[in-house]
Amino acid sequence: MSEPEVLFDRPRPGVAVLTLNRPGARNSLGWQTWHQLGEAIDEVAADDNCRAVVLTGAGGTFSAGGDVKTSPARGAGLGAPAARLLVGQRVLDTLLKLPKPVLAAVEGPAVGAGWSLALACDLVVAARDAVFAAPFVARGLVVLHG
Repeated sequence: MSEPEVLFDRPRPGVAVLTLNRPGARNSLGWQTWHQLGEAIDEVAADDNCRAVVLTGAGGTFSAGGDVKTSPARGAGLGAPAARLLVGQRVLDTLLKLPKPVLAAVEGPAVGAGWSLALACDLVVAARDAVFAAPFVARGLVVLHG
């Protein structure tokens, strides 16, 4: 069995730490990562004993953004990018609405979807080497909703 792409830890009572765990891919957000992160956020939301959440990345990188190499399903074809965006948007919306404080602990790059993930948190704590960038804006890949 492969290593989970999102680690869920409870280092002390009331605190949950969610760690993006794809350091070899700079914690890029692939199909499985988005799903595992969504499941972890749902679990935290349902836990009355959890009072705060820390979101971070393994290996000195928060997240290099969306992993366009992963696909939602074989044969998804042209619908794959849209499916990825919808799953990511659902996770970001759930994180934004989480009724507990969420802290993003950012080391290294938080780029693209990784930056969006950090922005969905209530507080961002950035290490000296943190870098934030939104290359999707220059490419016109901005999704608006209201």
